[in-house]
Amino acid sequence: MKDTLEYKILKHLKDNDNGEYIDLSEFISDLKLLRIKLSSLSKKPEKYITFNGGTDIRFGDGNNFKRECTLAKIEFSGIKHLNEIENGNKSITNNGILIQYSF
Repeated sequence: MKDTLEYKILKHLKDNDNGEYIDLSEFISDLKLLRIKLSSLSKKPEKYITFNGGTDIRFGDGNNFKRECTLAKIEFSGIKHLNEIENGNKSITNNGILIQYSF
């Protein structure tokens, strides 16, 4: 589990946590994969991070404003999840079946 992109993102965010968003645009070379993973980590119910992928505003006159970024910050649930991975105790649910494992 410690070799996964999810773990590496959470570890990086925790190690560099100062309460502000952290720029991850150069974290890995595959920006599309990074944005997909960040988006999935920011989904509820276990919202592990807060993710800001930028802004795209289109105006009625044809003008638009686009700001792309890859900013994230870790949430308390993300720190808890990371600690569970590092301690080797993690419970997951697969189709309603509780699976517990230890490393």
